[in-house]
Amino acid sequence: MEALKKYLAHVGTRRLIGLVLGNLILGIGCGSFKWAAVGNDPFSASSMALAAFISIPYGYFNVLYNVLFFTFQIIWGRKYIGIGTIINWFCLGFTIQWTYDILCQFGTPVTWPQKILVMAVGVIVICFGLSLYQTSDTGLAPFDSISVMMHDYWHLPYFWCRIMTDSFCALVTFLTGGLLGVGTLVCAFGLGPIIQFFNTHCSEKVLRHKIGAA
Repeated sequence: MEALKKYLAHVGTRRLIGLVLGNLILGIGCGSFKWAAVGNDPFSASSMALAAFISIPYGYFNVLYNVLFFTFQIIWGRKYIGIGTIINWFCLGFTIQWTYDILCQFGTPVTWPQKILVMAVGVIVICFGLSLYQTSDTGLAPFDSISVMMHDYWHLPYFWCRIMTDSFCALVTFLTGGLLGVGTLVCAFGLGPIIQFFNTHCSEKVLRHKIGAA
């Protein structure tokens, strides 16, 4: 318990708030993607597809699915484990499912203009959430750590490591009859510049600013 207190004190209140808000906002964005039915990011898409394939509620299955990736993380990437790992692991899936369930009460987007509008808003929300979560620097989610560990041990460019992990998830989604669509491509290749915008103009200023700094 004392070690936990010291760790939380080291992390600091602002980074903890950024972590929790980031995952909450990220879950809302992913839930809106699920609602628009245009395809989620590869990891969420594979998790949703597998959950539907074996008939387990998504929130619970997402927790179980992450056990697979955490097994690799605890063996080869312990330095990437932190409270952010736990929050993302156990909270993100349920936030996505709750958001989706709430949005479904308003019907579902039918036309492509409606779907694209929801997707565009979802992209911004997802990028803001990812920016806060990543900038808090409190530990990587189990799946996110896989590509980083591949980069560490195989010395390949991180971009290609991420492509491999996302491709694996896309293959799982396809084989289990899940949805792959334009939203999947946007999440896989198009989020970087928007995340960087939020990093520069918001997250880094709020979460890494030191009192008395210029």
